[in-house]
Amino acid sequence: MTETDSIAWYRLRARAAACTVALGLLLGAPAAEGQRGKRLQKALHELRAQGLELIYSARLVRPELRVAEAPTGSLAEQLEQLLTPHGLTALETEGGAFLVIANIDESVAAPLLLQGAVFSAHTGSPLNGVSVRIVDVQSIGADSPTVARGVEGGGNSSSAPSVIGTLATTGPVGAFRFAGLAPGLYQLEAGRDDHLVERASVVVQPLPSRSGRAVGVQPRVRIDLLPRAFLNDEIAVRASEVSLLTETGPSSLSLDRAQVASLPRLGNDVFRALSILPGVVSNDVSAQPQIRGGRRDELQVVLDGQELYGAYHLQDYDNGLSIVAADDLAQVDVIAGNFTAANGDRMGGVLDLRTGTPDGRGGRLSLSAVNIEASYRAKIARDRGSWQVTGRRGSLEYVSRLFGDENPGFWDVLGKAEFQLGDRQQLRINGLMAGDGIDFVEVVGSGAAREVDTLNTRYRNDQFWLTHQALVGERTLLLTSVSHGRLARDRAGSESAEEQTLGLLDRRELEVDEARQSWSMQLTPHRTLEFGGAWRSYESDFLYQSTFERELTAVGDEVALSTPPEDFQATFEGDHLGAYVSDRLRVGERLTVETGLRYDSYSRSLLPADASSNAWSPRLNLGYQVSERTILRAGWGLYHQSQRPYEIAVEDGQTGPARLERSNQAVLGLEHQFLNRKLKGLRIEAYRRRISDPRIRFNNAFEPFNVLQELEPDRVGIDPIRSRADGIEVVLRGTLGARTDWWFNYSFSRSEDLLGSSEGGLRFVERESDQPHALSLVTAVRLPRAWQLSLALRYHTGWPVTPSSLRLLTTEEEGGAGDDESDESDESEESDAGLLVLTGLNSERLDDYYRLDLRLSKTWDLSRGSLMFFLDIQNGLDRQNVSGLDHSLDDGVLTASPERWPGIFPSLGLRWTF
Repeated sequence: MTETDSIAWYRLRARAAACTVALGLLLGAPAAEGQRGKRLQKALHELRAQGLELIYSARLVRPELRVAEAPTGSLAEQLEQLLTPHGLTALETEGGAFLVIANIDESVAAPLLLQGAVFSAHTGSPLNGVSVRIVDVQSIGADSPTVARGVEGGGNSSSAPSVIGTLATTGPVGAFRFAGLAPGLYQLEAGRDDHLVERASVVVQPLPSRSGRAVGVQPRVRIDLLPRAFLNDEIAVRASEVSLLTETGPSSLSLDRAQVASLPRLGNDVFRALSILPGVVSNDVSAQPQIRGGRRDELQVVLDGQELYGAYHLQDYDNGLSIVAADDLAQVDVIAGNFTAANGDRMGGVLDLRTGTPDGRGGRLSLSAVNIEASYRAKIARDRGSWQVTGRRGSLEYVSRLFGDENPGFWDVLGKAEFQLGDRQQLRINGLMAGDGIDFVEVVGSGAAREVDTLNTRYRNDQFWLTHQALVGERTLLLTSVSHGRLARDRAGSESAEEQTLGLLDRRELEVDEARQSWSMQLTPHRTLEFGGAWRSYESDFLYQSTFERELTAVGDEVALSTPPEDFQATFEGDHLGAYVSDRLRVGERLTVETGLRYDSYSRSLLPADASSNAWSPRLNLGYQVSERTILRAGWGLYHQSQRPYEIAVEDGQTGPARLERSNQAVLGLEHQFLNRKLKGLRIEAYRRRISDPRIRFNNAFEPFNVLQELEPDRVGIDPIRSRADGIEVVLRGTLGARTDWWFNYSFSRSEDLLGSSEGGLRFVERESDQPHALSLVTAVRLPRAWQLSLALRYHTGWPVTPSSLRLLTTEEEGGAGDDESDESDESEESDAGLLVLTGLNSERLDDYYRLDLRLSKTWDLSRGSLMFFLDIQNGLDRQNVSGLDHSLDDGVLTASPERWPGIFPSLGLRWTF
C-alpha cells in the first residue's frame, strides 16, 4: 500500500466513525426517553444483556413496576437510577454480581425468618433428618449482632453472637427454618449421612407486600440432595441391583414408593412392575419374571428373610399374580446376578421383599378389578410392639376378561407381629396363607351327543416363620429363624370329545421345615465379617394319573418327548445344608472388596445316584470409587442350583430329581450420578453367564400359555449340554422440568442352549425367551390438583418359534407316536392322528412386540386419611401382539393360526388409607 493510499484509508475510517457518532446522537435521545414507562423487569433484562450480572426476585421486581426516568451513565449507575424510585437498591457481591434487594427499614430489619425444605434430587421426596447449617453470611443491613435459632424438627440453638454454625434439622416433611435473623446474604449447607452435601445461597431481607409495606417472612428455600449411597461399603459392591419403594436405594436409579405406585401394572402387583427393569423378561399373562436369560425358577423370592415357595396366585394361568400385597412392602431389592454368598441354591437372581414397621394405628381398604383388599395395623405393649394384617380376595373379572369363562377365585392373608424385648432384642412372627381354586363345567351338545367337560383345581400355600434378632456387644448382630411351610396342589379334570379323551388327577403336597442363623460383625468401621448357615428338610408326595390321546404329537431331532405317566405315586424326602462366610473390606478411600465362600450339601435322595452331593461356591465383588458420583463395579462367582422335590416335572414324565446345575457368572458395570438436574443417573453393565450341567426343561414349542400345558400337542423337553447368556444393559434416568420424570432402559442380549441332535451334530439354539433387543421408556407426570399420569412403553424383538411340518400316522403306527422309523406308507391306512415334526428348533421369530400402558391417578386428602382413585389401561393402543401359534389338524390338513396376547384392558380402582 502507497503513502497516498494509506492517507485515503485513514480518512475513510475517520468519516465512518463520525457518521456512527452522529447517528448515535440522533437515535440516543429518543431511545433514552423511550425508557420512561417501560416495565422495570424489561429494563433490567436489557442491562443484563449488556453484560451486567444481575440477581433479583420477581417478588421484589413485580410486573407492575415501571421505569420512572430514563437512566444515564455507567451500567451500575443506570441500575441504581432504575431501582431507587421503587425502594430498591443493589448490593455488589464478592463475585461481582449485583443483587437487587429492598431498602432496609430499620423497624423491621430484625428479626427475620428464613424457612425452606430439603428434597431428594432423584425422587423428589422430602428428606427427614437433614442437618442444615449456616456457614457464611454477608450483612446488608443493620449490623447489630443477632442470635439465630434453628428450629423445625429438633434443631438446636446457638448462644454465640454470630449466626455462623447455627443448625436446624428437617422434620417429616423435609422442612426447616431459622428465626431471628438480620438482613444479609446467607450461605446454607445441607447434608445427611446417606446424601451428598449441598450448598445454597439466599437473601434474607424485609420483603414488600402488595400494599408496599415491608414484612419479615421470606420465601421458602428448596435444597435438593443427591444420594451418597456409593460411599456405603455394602452398597458399593452390589452390582446389578435396583431398589423399589425406598427413598434412598443403592443408587439414583432406585424408585421410591410414589414412583412405583404410579407405574402402570395390573392388580397393583409390584411383581408386574419388574418388567420395566433391564434384563427382566415377562409376558402379558404371568407375574413371574425371568432374569437375564434364565428360567423362571432361577429367581429366589425372599420375604422378611424367609424364602417363599410358590409365591404366585393363578398357577393354572401362568402364575398371573403374586401372593404379596404391594402396599405391605417397605422395600423391594432386585439383584439380577452376582449376589453375595448369603444367598444360595438359586443361580439367577434374588427378589428381596421387606415389609415395614407400623408407625401408629391405621389401615386401608381398596377395591379394583382384580381384588378386594383390607389391612389394619396398630401399636401394642406401650409402643414396644406392633402388629399388622392384610387380607385380599380375588375378584373374577380379571381372568374371565383375559382367558375365558373358568372364573377362578383366590385369596391371601399376610400377618406380622413385632415385639421389642428390651433394648437389644427383637422378636418377629410372620405368617402367610394363600389359596386358589377353579370350578369349571362346560356342557357341549345335547341328548345322546351331550358331553360335559370339567376342571377343578385347588392350591394352598401356608408359611409361618419366627425370627429373633439380638445385638451382641456393640458391633455384632445375631439373627435366628425357624420356619414351617406347606404347599398343596389338587387338580382334576375330564373331557370327552370326538378327537380327544382326557382324564387327569394331579395331587401333590410339600412339607418343608427350616432353621437359619446368621452373624454380622462390624470388626472395624470399614470391615464387616458375616457368616451363617441354614438347614432345610423336604418331604414331597406325588399322586399323578392321566388318560388321554393327543391328536398331534411334537417330535424332533433336538427335543425330547413329554410323556405324562398314566399312574405315578412317590414320596421324596431329603435335607439341604448350607453355610457361608463373607468378608467385606474397604481398602483405602476408593476400593471396597467383598470375598465370600458358600458350601451346600444335599441328601442323596435329592440327586441322581451318580451326581455329586456337595458344592463349593466362591464369590468376589469389587467396587471402585472413581469419584464421589461415579463408581465402577465388578463381580464374579460360582452359583449352584438343585431341583427341589416339589419342582420335579412328574406331569412330563420325570420320576426323580435332576443333577445340580452350575453357573459361572461375571458382571462389569459403571454407574454415574449427574449434577445436571435434567439427568439423574446412568448405569451401564455387561454380564456373562456360562451354565454347565443344565437340567432338562419342558415347555410348549408354539404356545407359551395354556391351562393344562402338559396335555398340549406342542409340549417338548429341551435337554441342553450347556447354556450361555451374555448382554449389555443401559439405564438412564432424568427429568423434564419440575413435574416430569423419565426412565429409559435398553438391553442387548442373547441366551442360548447347546443341543445335540439324533444325527450327532451340535449347535447353539436360542432359548424360547431370547430377545436380542429390548427397551422400555417410562414417563411420570405430576399434574395439577394431585393428578398423576404415567406412561410405559415396552418393546422387544419377537421371541423365537419353531417351524414345523405334518406327518400323518398310519393305523399301524398309532400308539407309537414317538417312533418315527417306520415307513409303511402306501399300503397302510392313514388316521386322523399325526406328528408335528419340528425342523430347526427356535430358528424363526415372531413379530416384534411393543405395548403402551398408562395409569391415571388422583389423591384427595380427607379429614381422616386419603382417598386415591386410579385408572389403569394395559395395552392402551390395543396392539395385537402375537404370543405363539395354535396348530390344529382337520381332514389331514395342518393349520397354524396365530395366538395373540390380550388386547386393551382397562381397570379401575379405589384405595382409602386411614
